[in-house]
Amino acid sequence: MDELLADFLIETGEALAEADRATLRLERVPGDPAALSLVFRIVHTIKGTCGFLGLPRLEQALDSAESLLGQIRDGSLPVMPDLVTGILRALDHAKLIVAGLGCTQAGPGILHPTSDRMQPIGTVWARLSRLVQDLSGKLGKQIELTLHGQDIELDRWLLELVRDPLMHMVRNSADHGIETPPERVSAGKPERGRITLSARREGGHMLIELRDDGRGLDVDRIRAKALERGLATEAELAAMPDAQVQRFIFHAGFSTTSAVTAVSGRDVGLDVVRTNIERMDGSIGLSSRSGHGTTFTLRIATPPAVVPALAVQAAGHPGRPRLLVVEDSRFFRQLLLPALSASGFEATAVGGAREALALLDTGLPFDAIVSDVEMPDMDGLALARRVRAGGAWAEVPMVALSGRSGRADVEAALAAGFTEHVTKFDRDELVAALRRCLAA
Repeated sequence: MDELLADFLIETGEALAEADRATLRLERVPGDPAALSLVFRIVHTIKGTCGFLGLPRLEQALDSAESLLGQIRDGSLPVMPDLVTGILRALDHAKLIVAGLGCTQAGPGILHPTSDRMQPIGTVWARLSRLVQDLSGKLGKQIELTLHGQDIELDRWLLELVRDPLMHMVRNSADHGIETPPERVSAGKPERGRITLSARREGGHMLIELRDDGRGLDVDRIRAKALERGLATEAELAAMPDAQVQRFIFHAGFSTTSAVTAVSGRDVGLDVVRTNIERMDGSIGLSSRSGHGTTFTLRIATPPAVVPALAVQAAGHPGRPRLLVVEDSRFFRQLLLPALSASGFEATAVGGAREALALLDTGLPFDAIVSDVEMPDMDGLALARRVRAGGAWAEVPMVALSGRSGRADVEAALAAGFTEHVTKFDRDELVAALRRCLAA
């Protein structure tokens, strides 16, 4: 996540400086609606991203500022010097945390902005190389990691999604697949075990293969465990080919290992790997020979890179629901579009409500609209009211995205015309809400 975090830190530093200036303007001209709206939106946006990136300290640092700004905006608190001082202190605290995060990143140059969302998969490979080195020492094994296809590029969002499954699979191969040096010598193998990672493109998919030359899967033990857990009858298991039996390892909590290790647990987690890959519109293949090793093949749909434009659209996929995403933050758009594409949607993004209304005038059809609530110039509530007033999208389902999830916020969104309200960057809930809307 280094590149994503780097972009976030750059944008956040600039946004906090802008919030400082607007807060001082708010002190000079109490109640200035433009200044108040700007500061609130900046704080709200940063907090929403903190939840996604897992930055609780920064999120908490801005809690008081958001609370004060919300009360000023709602009219329950007047603008007073003490309140402005409290907001400025919260912004200063946030700036210190951002500076600290920048200093603790991987090294010099990490804060250089990048406009290219496609990244070589080697950025993940490098971390896996370090992981294998660490595991070799911890497990007392000799393990070599061989890499192919490091220069192949993948959307940065998909790289983040695929990283954790790959790390778990590498741990699993090193811990349970590769034998100890004495075991390998007894089996007529070199002392050093090998894990091979390769990537290649095939049509509209990325194929990532992880292969080890270890002990392979014990089909008899898998059959026994499946029978013990009631996953199949003895007759059914006897009739199953080995390849089908092997896939029981993807069942939740399935394990043939009795001991828990500090490295990869007790073979658990492959069900989570499968689930995560399927969420990316992908699949996972498996082949194994006892005594010869195991191969996992991840097949992942690769949405095209999103290019900056008035409207940014993923390539067409027949049968995919078409979404319009309205979000003023470029960083949020970069996170959201590939996530939606990986979940089976065809997404078009615009940078604000007025740009969305320009598309409405063209009559461009969409199956659903996802819109931020807090936006400059024209917010999401105003957009929803305008859409519901008539036109080609009057009956199109709308999902509100907001970092504010209080009852009043939800009711305001629904009253404006939104069909559903989702907390910003709860990806699973957003996808679930969209599917509910489209099924209605």
